[in-house]
Amino acid sequence: MPLFDWLTKRFSPRIRAAWHYRRGVLEARAGRNDSAIIDYTIAVEMPETAPDVRAMALFNRALAYSTIDDRESAVDDLSRLLEMPAASAQIKTEARRKLLRMKRSDER
Repeated sequence: MPLFDWLTKRFSPRIRAAWHYRRGVLEARAGRNDSAIIDYTIAVEMPETAPDVRAMALFNRALAYSTIDDRESAVDDLSRLLEMPAASAQIKTEARRKLLRMKRSDER
């Protein structure tokens, strides 16, 4: 029975959400931003995703959108992140910094 319990926990929706987030990070590092966006989206949309993982997935998805010049989607994700009460102060600070950099870039 312990093996069955382990397998059940191993493949729980919460674990799968974190797995998609981590795979998104690897895809982004490899320069495959479209694939990263797909994995981040899955992590964001799963109801079982932990709030901190959802916040990081939103931030990283915004960065991926920014990389492929989809500014509107990037701003939407960063704005959504800033409205999340469960997001850490650090990730909110980074989101504000990214929005400010994007705004400065637009002004040039």
